[in-house]
Amino acid sequence: MEQLLQQILQKLDNLEKGQQVTNTRLESLEQGQQALEKGQLALEKGQQALEKGQRDLEKGQLALEKRQQALEKGQLALEKRQQALEKGQLALEKGQQALEKGQLALEKGQRDLELGQQTLEQGQRATNQRLEALETSHKNLESSHESLIKAVERNTERIDNLTIEMRGHFKHIEDNLETHNNIFNLISREWKGPYKRKY
Repeated sequence: MEQLLQQILQKLDNLEKGQQVTNTRLESLEQGQQALEKGQLALEKGQQALEKGQRDLEKGQLALEKRQQALEKGQLALEKRQQALEKGQLALEKGQQALEKGQLALEKGQRDLELGQQTLEQGQRATNQRLEALETSHKNLESSHESLIKAVERNTERIDNLTIEMRGHFKHIEDNLETHNNIFNLISREWKGPYKRKY
């Protein structure tokens, strides 16, 4: 692009020089037709060169405008990218803060877990002690149950023996009652017999 500008400037310089030559030739036009024709030809060539330079300038101007637009678009893109980077930086900072908070929460959770573990171990020891006490009580209860079963068996045996003994005793009483009843009946008959004969 700089080369194009230099070429344009060079052409402008050439145009200026051509203009000077044209002026000089116009002044020499009065000196003769031949000089006029030559000056006319030079003027036409200068005009062509000027038109060409004008077109080149217009093309250069368009190129510069396009380049300016491209630079402006690039600037906007850079600004947007800068904004995106800033937003990303803020997001990273927030994420870092969140990670730090999460780390603190994790450490607190770890401490709570350790305390819970200690409490659980204490509870486990207390549970084991209670289980041992329950096992001892269960053994004592089993021993008492066995003693109770043996006592019941002994009492059952005693009751059976007492029942047998009472049955024999009741049998003896029944036999005695029957004997007494027979004697009573006999005495009653003997007693009623004389009484009937008397009356």
